[in-house]
Amino acid sequence: MRHHLFVLMCLAACPGVASAQSPLAADTWLLSPSIGIAFNPDGDPSLSAAVGAGYPVTPTFAVEGELGHLFDMASDDPGVDASLTTVHGSLLYFLETGGPVLPYFAAGLGVGRYSVDAPPFEGGTTELGFNLGAGVTYPMADNVWLRGDFRYFKHIDEVPSAWRFSIGVTLPLGN
Repeated sequence: MRHHLFVLMCLAACPGVASAQSPLAADTWLLSPSIGIAFNPDGDPSLSAAVGAGYPVTPTFAVEGELGHLFDMASDDPGVDASLTTVHGSLLYFLETGGPVLPYFAAGLGVGRYSVDAPPFEGGTTELGFNLGAGVTYPMADNVWLRGDFRYFKHIDEVPSAWRFSIGVTLPLGN
């Protein structure tokens, strides 16, 4: 609770932030690194990291490519090292709210590579899949936005699905 109050006090201390321009400026690339936590279908947590590169195609739509990694999808079993690496392309639809918070919906397609090392078995599989999610951006400065993202990743058969909650920043590159 104290962390939430600290963040709110910091945001209130920066009234100029609310007037920052949208991250969807024309001719601007968006770089979005993030960290978070993900859950496999059994509810086991995993540390996650991702980096996305996006490009606004209109004032409300952006395309984004993302490379993500879930580090330990079998966190309840120390004898198993299982990870998931995803490469997805997504379309992000931003809702114009008139305020500084800019929510969005995301949907995309890509591939997932599930790797397992559980002696004596070692191997993996790669499959096509999709992601669905939503998030919000909030301006912290003229060219830095705080970004919270929630996604569901589902692949065809052998690659496990995952729910990912992440937080990061979005940095515009260009104009």
